[in-house]
Amino acid sequence: MKSYKHGDIVMINLGSAEESERSQPRYAVVISADVINEHLQTVIVCPLIESKQVSKSRIGATLIPKEAIGMEANCLVFSLQIKTIAKERILRKVSSLPTDYLLQIKESVQAVLNFD
Repeated sequence: MKSYKHGDIVMINLGSAEESERSQPRYAVVISADVINEHLQTVIVCPLIESKQVSKSRIGATLIPKEAIGMEANCLVFSLQIKTIAKERILRKVSSLPTDYLLQIKESVQAVLNFD
C-alpha cells in the first residue's frame, strides 16, 4: 500500500469510475497524520487551486506562493473543503509543503472547525 506524508501535494481524481476519463485531475494537500496515512486505505486532504486574485491568506484559505511548491501559479489551500479520499484516487505526488505553510493550514482548519 502506497503511503503519503502529511503535507504532500498530490494530484487526485475525484470523478467516479464511470467519469474517470472525463474528470479533470485536481491538486490537494494531505492533512491527515502520518500514522493514519501509513495504516489506512484513505487520506484526508484539502483542495488546492490556482489563485489569480487573492494575495493573502484568510480564514478557510491559505495562500501558498508558487515558489514554495514549484507550481506555475500561486495557490490557495481550502480548509473549508476537507475530504477523505481513497489512496487509489491519488494519481501521483507532486511536491511537499514547507513546514511554515503546514502550520498556517493547521491554524486555518482549527478556525474553520472552531477548535482551540
